[in-house]
Amino acid sequence: DISTAPWFDGEYKSARVQKRKAEKQWKKSGLEIDKSIYFHHQQHCNKLAATKKKSFFKKTFTKYSNSQKSLYQFVDNFLDKDNALTLPSTENIQNTVSQFNSFFSEKIERIRAAFPDNP
Repeated sequence: DISTAPWFDGEYKSARVQKRKAEKQWKKSGLEIDKSIYFHHQQHCNKLAATKKKSFFKKTFTKYSNSQKSLYQFVDNFLDKDNALTLPSTENIQNTVSQFNSFFSEKIERIRAAFPDNP
């Protein structure tokens, strides 16, 4: 979600609000001048977002430049890399194996049923 991005601040939020207002005005009126105003706001928002992202990452990389470990931790956290694998519970392994088997067997049957019969 963009509103939770670390570079999303009041200035950028205000620019987006202005862009949406201009877009609504253009859609409502259909006038070429309103379209031009909207595209101007859109370009401003795009440039502002790019500038803010670049500034955020530059500051962060500078902050962690002394510690490679901290830099990698930041990148992994930012990319939402979780080392833990999410596996089904193994309370009843036989039941889990049967569920996987049934799922794939039924899937193959549905795929085969979708093909026309060969004469």
